[in-house]
Amino acid sequence: MDKKIVLASAGAGKTYFIANDFSEDKRVFLITFTNQNVENIRNELLKRFKGKIPENIKVSTFDSFVYNQLIRPFEPIANFPIIKSKGVEVNIEPETDPRKYGYFKLDNPKHFLIDGKFYVSRLSKFFIKQDNNFKKMSLNRLNNFCDTIYIDEFQDYNGWNFKLLKYLLESSKNSIVAVGDIFQSLVAPIRRDGKGSDLPFSEISSAKDLSQKLSPKIKIDTDTLIKSRRVAPKVCDFISTHLRIPIESLSDNNGEIRWLNSASEANQILIDSNIPKLVWDKRINHNRIDNSINWSYSKGDTYLQTCVILTEPTSDLSNWVNLSNKSRNRLYVALTRSLGDVYLIPNTVFGEWKNKFN
Repeated sequence: MDKKIVLASAGAGKTYFIANDFSEDKRVFLITFTNQNVENIRNELLKRFKGKIPENIKVSTFDSFVYNQLIRPFEPIANFPIIKSKGVEVNIEPETDPRKYGYFKLDNPKHFLIDGKFYVSRLSKFFIKQDNNFKKMSLNRLNNFCDTIYIDEFQDYNGWNFKLLKYLLESSKNSIVAVGDIFQSLVAPIRRDGKGSDLPFSEISSAKDLSQKLSPKIKIDTDTLIKSRRVAPKVCDFISTHLRIPIESLSDNNGEIRWLNSASEANQILIDSNIPKLVWDKRINHNRIDNSINWSYSKGDTYLQTCVILTEPTSDLSNWVNLSNKSRNRLYVALTRSLGDVYLIPNTVFGEWKNKFN
């Protein structure tokens, strides 16, 4: 069966691609990380199928998929056969520090469950820790009722979730298509559970890096979704040149990068409530600024114009190639939200503005 990862640029239409890539007679599972993305995929499917999603097409969060399709049907033959779970706990996090009270070792069911419910952050870990018979039976069952699995936003799968994703790609009999943007990884909150929680994407800066983490049998498609429908050509060129992230444009918009190098220039944009201000975090905020959003929280958003307030390390353009993966990716997200112009304010100019117009 075909196994591939489609690398997408920001604004390339990942959701549309996932909802339209398969023929309507296929038995398909569409998996994504958040409830909001489930709704986005459903909306695209409703458009495609004129208001009614066929029964052979299922949409689910990743956590629900792991619990209901991979774990729950085979709980009686799990490492802990006494388990008869009552669902998934999404509000309470397990203790991850072995030195602290409340931590339970792997051989204790309480490592994975609380009051009969699985910790959501340890579902993947539970599955990976099962023996080969358990995993084989889970995959065989999946193959019996599903032809193709689509995995949305694969860059958000770190730690044990990535290990499970990798296992599916390398071991499942189903066709699997994973879609995502490696340069938007490390932006969403990461589920911490010991060392390696931010792996592999804290170490990935290219398609080649990603390929080295996977079996050579898995194809990596760098062409299908390389062109952004959102970001203007001049902005894409700027990003490719200075962040060294490959992105091309399908847009015919005339937007460009506009540096604001004085407090007076910056003031005109900062007081304009129609232009969102993208900031590293809310500590940079100011009482005269309306409509401010964290760089990372803006992921998935689209605006007519944006204003990005730069941090000290990102104010120096020559330093962009030296940024950590986390900083680079968050900056990339901020730079790719606009359909038109992107205004950049260096941190020193923002400081001058605060002093002058406070």
